[in-house]
Amino acid sequence: MPSKRPGGRSSAGSSGSSRDRAVANGFDELAVHFEATVLIASIGEPGQVG
Repeated sequence: MPSKRPGGRSSAGSSGSSRDRAVANGFDELAVHFEATVLIASIGEPGQVG
């Protein structure tokens, strides 16, 4: 069992946080693609501004 660090984090926290950061970066990339898709789709819609 990993030893506890102050603040309740285990000694495996550094690898966990880098994994969390990788997941967050993946979601950020998906969000950018989604936003671009919505923007491109809205260009063809009449009456849409911005």
